[in-house]
Amino acid sequence: MGFAFCARLCLSGNGRRRALSTSRAYLGSLLEYGRAVLTEKEPWQKKVLTHEARKLFVSGSLPVRGSALAEAPASWSRNERPAVVDPSEMPKPKDAEGSAILFYLHSLAHVELNAINLCWDTMVRFSNVEMPEDFYDELLRVADDESRHYGWLHTRLSDLGSEYGAYPVHDLIWQAARTTKSDLAERLAIGQLVQEARGLDAAPRVADRLRSWNDNESAKIVAQIGVEEVDHVKMGVKWYLYLCKRDEIEDPISNFHQIALKHANYGALSPTKSEEQWLDLRRSGINRLVKSSLRFLGNETSRDVEPDKQPIDFRRYSEPVWA
Repeated sequence: MGFAFCARLCLSGNGRRRALSTSRAYLGSLLEYGRAVLTEKEPWQKKVLTHEARKLFVSGSLPVRGSALAEAPASWSRNERPAVVDPSEMPKPKDAEGSAILFYLHSLAHVELNAINLCWDTMVRFSNVEMPEDFYDELLRVADDESRHYGWLHTRLSDLGSEYGAYPVHDLIWQAARTTKSDLAERLAIGQLVQEARGLDAAPRVADRLRSWNDNESAKIVAQIGVEEVDHVKMGVKWYLYLCKRDEIEDPISNFHQIALKHANYGALSPTKSEEQWLDLRRSGINRLVKSSLRFLGNETSRDVEPDKQPIDFRRYSEPVWA
């Protein structure tokens, strides 16, 4: 992907091309890139900015902080589409207009897009918390992964005649970001140890369902996303435990459960389970991940997540398909 993106055009939700809005000349630090992503409305531009920031940071030419103070915006900028509705008003996949396949892919694209926002919001909002540079490096790598995942889903939706914005979405990830805006450990616990881990659990089931509908291409994309999410959860566990140790929290697992009880939206996340059942976290494997990290055995997950046996060529999913 080229990185002189200011001269390029982006496809807006209504099918028209428009000039990209963010000027690279004003982005002198990683945190400034973060604010640029969070204030950018166009989903594809968020992806492009993230990839560029990762390339520059890895090359050593982009410091974490610059001369300008970067503050997290009050909310994440977004286009008018897709429509945001209450989780209780979300249509069921079988009732979605078009096809259940498109609805699933659209929902996953929304999750990946907001995962990009969440990573950057965490970096910028908590930049006043003294953290090692490795923290920013690893969180940026996660944001870069989420950007690739969004790109795959964006392109797959286009292949199938749809686009991001075609279906309603909920804002549970933003709600979680808002309620954890004052505590980095709580942000990591909810963002990485709950939401990412639940995605780990869901990916194999969604991939299996797509295969049952004879959409092997989409299934391979979802399966690969699931594989890569494992490291995202481990990253969250690592830095959550780092903060617990620094703050002299003796029982990180008990503390995690308290955070989950404080912030998690039980009805939206798992309407068929009670709070007690949900807090067991068996489906997402959080306890096992935390315990394995405490024992420095970082390869254990709640289930075996493996790449598809017939890997897909993801290179064609790196650029948007213009209408």
